Amino acid sequence: MKKFMLNGVGVMVAATLMMTGCGGMELSDESDVQETAETEMDMSEENETEETETEETQTEETEVEESDTLEEDDSSAPVVQPSGNVNASAGAVQNQNTNAQPANASVGADWKSAYLSYINSMRPDGSDQFNYALIYVDNDDIPELAIQGACEADGSFIVACNNGQPNEIYTRRLYFNYIEKGGLLCNSEGIMGAYNDTVYKLENGNWTTVFDGEWSEDYSSENPTKSYDIGGQPVDEATYNAKFSAAYDNSRAKELSGTVSKSEMISMLSN
Repeated sequence: MKKFMLNGVGVMVAATLMMTGCGGMELSDESDVQETAETEMDMSEENETEETETEETQTEETEVEESDTLEEDDSSAPVVQPSGNVNASAGAVQNQNTNAQPANASVGADWKSAYLSYINSMRPDGSDQFNYALIYVDNDDIPELAIQGACEADGSFIVACNNGQPNEIYTRRLYFNYIEKGGLLCNSEGIMGAYNDTVYKLENGNWTTVFDGEWSEDYSSENPTKSYDIGGQPVDEATYNAKFSAAYDNSRAKELSGTVSKSEMISMLSN
């Protein structure tokens, strides 16, 4: 465009010269030619200014269109909501995982493996005739394995699970009862004038003895006598009974029931 306007000046000047030469006309003053040239130059500059402004306007319109396009692209992107404070976010994650297994879920499987290993380690000639049951002595969701012998001499085994390891107590003769979910088990048995009352406490998979009492009857004389001791220390009958009752509430006790065979118990623990 600039080239065209400059050429136009040249054409006008040339035309003026030609008119002077052809028609015999002469410019009255050189200043007329100069004014004409300056006027044409001013027109050329004005056209250049208009072109510059037109180009800038087009550039601005292009930038506006590009900006609108970017905004439209951004509007199609997914909106990310703020997570809030750390505690709220952690709570949301916990709520989303309500169906996930707890951190100690493996412990629930460990007790089954522990009891299976214990049963399989027993001598098959006698244990095949024993009675088996799952009972709840302490107040958790892991049962204890109760194994009752086939005869009085076999006694009973009550096995708890401590960190995946079996932890057992052995009763004198067969009989025992327990306070379900109360954490206490009592073995009261005897034969031929000798008796025992032993109370065990189960806590965190560990058995401890909280009462160890014995009493006996002597029929060697015409007047039978009884003697009592707690932890090897002689006591009178009243003291014995009071301390035994304080250690174990027999009115809340539950006896073993619902036993199954060895093969049935193995099947239960394998599922």
